[in-house]
Amino acid sequence: LLPPREHWRLYPEFSQDAVFFDIETDGNEHQVPTVVSLFDSAGLHASIHGRNMDALPEAMAARRLWVSFNGTCFDAPVLRNYFGAERFPSPEAHIDLRFVTKGLRMSGGLKEIEDTLGVGRPPHLRGVNGWDAVLLWRAYKARGDVEALRFLVEYNLYDAVQLRTLMEVA
Repeated sequence: LLPPREHWRLYPEFSQDAVFFDIETDGNEHQVPTVVSLFDSAGLHASIHGRNMDALPEAMAARRLWVSFNGTCFDAPVLRNYFGAERFPSPEAHIDLRFVTKGLRMSGGLKEIEDTLGVGRPPHLRGVNGWDAVLLWRAYKARGDVEALRFLVEYNLYDAVQLRTLMEVA
């Protein structure tokens, strides 16, 4: 019954039923998800295009509360378009930390806010961004570069983990 801008109020009550998620895409006009990371009470999970992405809708449907950063504008619409509206679930509530942090007068993207709060990335992930994720995926696809895929998955998993930290602080 709460409007979306107030969904953050549900977190203390439903934190055990929350999933923190982030996606990376191929960077093409019709965005295809390449890696999707989930972090919930069961741990970390990575879905990779061409490997285990088909199980993602069921995994997301198992959680009542979704937490993302800009996920209502980008992540969820990309996934809904990719899987189809009839297959991809909608949560009971979705906390978009982009708008929560904006309301707290924190500016910038996820990584900038992390740095402002003193919970930034380890040195080998500092400065890596969404375009780098596209390039890593393309390196993996073009040359079978498994190290590029490993780094991409690590980067994306870290996004999901950091969302919980940011939610707790906010």
